[in-house]
Amino acid sequence: MELRQLRYFVALAEELHFRRAAEREHIAQPAFSEQIRRLERELRVRLFDRTSHYVRLTGAGHLFLDEVRQVLAQVERATEVAKRAGRGELGHMVIGFIGSAANELTPLILRAFPARYPNVGVELREFDFRDPSAGLITSVVDVAFMRPPVEGQQDLALEILFEEPRVAIMASDHYLADESRVSIETLVEEPFIVGPSSTGVWRDFWLVVEHRAGVPPRLGPETNTIQEWLEAIAAGEGVSLAPASTERFYGRPGVAFVPVVDIEGSAVAVAWRKGSAKPLVTAFVDIARQMARDFGAKARGGQARSMPRLA
Repeated sequence: MELRQLRYFVALAEELHFRRAAEREHIAQPAFSEQIRRLERELRVRLFDRTSHYVRLTGAGHLFLDEVRQVLAQVERATEVAKRAGRGELGHMVIGFIGSAANELTPLILRAFPARYPNVGVELREFDFRDPSAGLITSVVDVAFMRPPVEGQQDLALEILFEEPRVAIMASDHYLADESRVSIETLVEEPFIVGPSSTGVWRDFWLVVEHRAGVPPRLGPETNTIQEWLEAIAAGEGVSLAPASTERFYGRPGVAFVPVVDIEGSAVAVAWRKGSAKPLVTAFVDIARQMARDFGAKARGGQARSMPRLA
């Protein structure tokens, strides 16, 4: 039994005339009649009584018509669901983020997406320093907010949303805490508090390996979470580098933030796995890109204070 046969059956049941039903379905009448006969043979029941003067449904035909209409309606609904899912309007998406990527922009994106796609379920998952890719490398999320570079980045596609300076962070009684700015040269001899060694290039970035002129890093305690990291710094166990926005989101007594004058900044990116950008991910990235542009325009227009520099 084919779907077209069911459509032909409904057309004939409603028109009760072979020629009109065939024209309605845009098929030649002999071919239309043959499909009706095949359907009856397959069902082993007569669906229509027909003579040279009339066509009418049998009792079995009336019952079959009710069921077929439901089937075709369900097929139409399923087709529409598939199309909407293909356009990124339906489904479920898991969004990962690392705490240090939190900023003024990410909440705007996370509000804008469900507003535009209310039928998409969104699940948020936070990751700590042990997974700077925020779940992308292990494929447990669909898309993530992260700070590159990360291990396995060659397998990811990234859209840079903005960049901001990196600052030095240290205990408030550190001898550099009252400086208006510091250079990397003044920091390289200090013990650095960073994340686990397993994070590779991400850890090296925050240890400023490329700016040490051969001076090996002195390491303080390894930390896995932002709170552990802040506690170690406040306890005077070492210094660290952080995105400038960290002071706004995680500033606390006992910790000082000092601008660094001679180092590149840190970027926040929305990222996804190459080759796996399903329509929902594409839709999310499009919204993130647009929100970043709008956010940057406001910052440049002086409507936002203390906001990061846009890329």
